[in-house]
Amino acid sequence: MKKGNNAEAANLRQKAEELLKKKSLKTDSQLSETDILSLNHELQVHQIELEMQNEELSLANEQAEVAAQKYTKLYNFAPSGYFILSKEGKVIDLNLSGTNMLGKKFSRLKNNQFGFFVSNDTKLIFTLFLSKVFNSKAEESCEITLSTDGNLPMYVYLNGIVTENGEQCLVNVMNITDRKRSEELNIANKELVFQITERKQAEEALKKSEERFRTLFENSTVGIYRTTPDGQILLANPTLIKLLGYTSFEELAGRNLVEDGFEPSYERTYFIDIMKREGEVKGLESAWTRMDGTTLFISESARAINDNEGKIIYYDGIVEDITLRKKAERELIIANKELTFQNEEKEKRATELIIANKELVFQNEEKEKRATELTIAKEQAEESDRLKSTFLANMSHEIRTPMNGILGFAELLKEPNLTVEEQQDFIRTIGISGMRMLNTINNIVDISKIESGLMKVDIKETNINEKIEFTYKFFKPEVENKGLQFLFKNSLPAKEAIIKTDNEKVYAILTNLVKNAIKFTYEGSIEFGYEKKGEYLEFFVKDTGVAIPQKQRQMIFERFRQGSESHNRGYEGSGLGLSISKSYVEMLGGKIWMESKEGKGSTFYFTIPYNAVSEEKIELLNAVSAKLKEVEIKKLKVLIVEDDAISYSLLTKTLQKISKEILHAVTGVESIEVCRNNPDLDLVLMDIRMPNMDGNEATSQIRQFNKNVIIIAQTAFAFSDDKEKAIEAGCNDYISKPILKDELLAIIQRYFNN
Repeated sequence: MKKGNNAEAANLRQKAEELLKKKSLKTDSQLSETDILSLNHELQVHQIELEMQNEELSLANEQAEVAAQKYTKLYNFAPSGYFILSKEGKVIDLNLSGTNMLGKKFSRLKNNQFGFFVSNDTKLIFTLFLSKVFNSKAEESCEITLSTDGNLPMYVYLNGIVTENGEQCLVNVMNITDRKRSEELNIANKELVFQITERKQAEEALKKSEERFRTLFENSTVGIYRTTPDGQILLANPTLIKLLGYTSFEELAGRNLVEDGFEPSYERTYFIDIMKREGEVKGLESAWTRMDGTTLFISESARAINDNEGKIIYYDGIVEDITLRKKAERELIIANKELTFQNEEKEKRATELIIANKELVFQNEEKEKRATELTIAKEQAEESDRLKSTFLANMSHEIRTPMNGILGFAELLKEPNLTVEEQQDFIRTIGISGMRMLNTINNIVDISKIESGLMKVDIKETNINEKIEFTYKFFKPEVENKGLQFLFKNSLPAKEAIIKTDNEKVYAILTNLVKNAIKFTYEGSIEFGYEKKGEYLEFFVKDTGVAIPQKQRQMIFERFRQGSESHNRGYEGSGLGLSISKSYVEMLGGKIWMESKEGKGSTFYFTIPYNAVSEEKIELLNAVSAKLKEVEIKKLKVLIVEDDAISYSLLTKTLQKISKEILHAVTGVESIEVCRNNPDLDLVLMDIRMPNMDGNEATSQIRQFNKNVIIIAQTAFAFSDDKEKAIEAGCNDYISKPILKDELLAIIQRYFNN
């Protein structure tokens, strides 16, 4: 409703009321008939005027509503997005075009930051634009890129000005993505690109530029095209369609520019080679075949358009018809055959020179390549020699150091007047040194087996929970001596924890990883255990120790490599534990990896297949295990076949409590004779490595006349498949030196009870 109409209606209403009031003051006796008629007439006139004003007001209201609806439609469906932003960039209000641009609902956009949708590379431009709008109080503009869910970047032009109260700004957002795409397509006409770029600040200028570009594209005297790398035509202007003799783009689109229509055909291959190598072609002349079969000579310039990953997505190019020029050249050639012949000879020689030059370049490249390969091979060989030298020096240290402890404290035990505490301390030190040297030797033997391909996998039933608990009990004293917290986690119930795997290799992997954690952790805790994940068990060993530097994380699983290879490193070890563990994990069908973070420690993970054992078999295994724990070994008649006096003495003392008689044989031949003369023998401990006749041969001959005696092979040579060979020869079981008392008695217990 207009203000003028409102004011006029109020005026008339006030006059009518005053008139009625004035007339009412007079009594009926004072009014003449003429006055009454005059008054009625005036009232009628005023009533008519009021009715006319009411009609005008109603019409004005309807027009105002129509105008408001038009404004709302214009506001919401304008081609630009209209936004009201706060000083902090928060969206206070926006139109429908704005919500469509950002790809979100109005409710999700209002009161959210506009900057969330601005690409990272243009956020600074937007921040400066917003600051300038509020600081300058003048109209400001800029170009930015918007990133919306699942869509390509949108190029937009912002034009903003601050409101009268200075607390908000009105921003007009124009989508200029099409213009940007047009700029990319416009390889053929740099002047047009420049003009489009110069006029990109206003929507009207953009429309004019687009119209001009389309006019040039449609009316250009040269052919313009876009194709895929494999020759499919995506875009062609009328000039190109006409040049090739087609009547419509649809007809031309059925043609492939790589596969047909070139004379000779290798010209297109040459074109593609240049594009792939240099990314553009300038003025390349070739012959195309028109639709009617006639030849069109052209000069072609093009460039490759790449995606964000550098992959070619299409070619843009321009084509100029040079058929007339070519015909003129041919006429000139015909007119001067001699000159043509000379030119051909020159071209031939130039071609030969080019080919020869290319061959020379190729040969030089091959020489450089071979020289590089030789350099790399030399560096690798030198690195290998260095690593092996470091490894051998480390092995010498790791063997000599514990040997020094063994021999040194053994000499000290000879000293007179030693207290019992001193003797026990010396013996404990000798034991620790011996275990350290044995661990080093075992690592060398294991890595040698792995390197030579002799390491075998022995799959049998294994209780993973018991393996975890045994590892915990074994290392607990050592961990607690360092003042660390020691934790373990068994995630499966007892019935599900028995699986088929290589028991010894799983234990070796756990042992290596826990020992490493103890070695490199000085405070905090060590935790290990496993979880079932799908078809695999995933084990972990987590510590709060020294983090592994990033540059060393790739090499710690390599053979002959350690976190530190210097002579002044602050820890012992052969550096083979992780390499052996990796090989074992891969043999079992799993994988191993690690995570490490400065100040928090490291976590090693490995997986093995979860091959569960049936519940019936688990119950049987538990029953057998319980029965074995209850039995006692009866007194046995034992033959020890051993050519080493110290080993014989050790075995004698180990078996003293379970033996009623112990016999001794030094050679394989002698062991056969003793067995023949003592058919009541219960047990034979057969040394495998002996002169003249080894233990396997002796066992084989004993089995010819005694099938019942229990024969346990024992050897210090563990580099080949001794166990398999011993079982093949007739041995019941196998134990490797150094022989531990508990391990030997456990094996014997399996065969004898009361």
